[in-house]
Amino acid sequence: MKTIRIVLLACLIVLTQFNGVYAGGFQTGNTLMEGWRASKRIDEYNEKFGDVPLAARFIGYVTGVADAVFNIPTGATVGQLLDIVGRYLESHPEQRHESGFVVVVRALGNVFPLRK
Repeated sequence: MKTIRIVLLACLIVLTQFNGVYAGGFQTGNTLMEGWRASKRIDEYNEKFGDVPLAARFIGYVTGVADAVFNIPTGATVGQLLDIVGRYLESHPEQRHESGFVVVVRALGNVFPLRK
């Protein structure tokens, strides 16, 4: 199990060093941004058709990466994680074409320590 974590961490470090060269994966920063916007519309009771699945995918993706990669303190909420990633996406539009995983790791990595 420790070997798997070391390999995953090494892959993570390598992927984050490419700064946009790697854009593979199912989610990109653009699709995560759509989910962030959908979740904000839902919060404001102004949702459009199709917002619920987009927001649910965003929530699941962000929390999945957070659980797998970071030591999230017990007091942190899902809403806080989503705000961190959503605001990061808003302030870094030049990174939205990149892998969703890389974008989430960059956003949350500014706040939370990596798992050991």
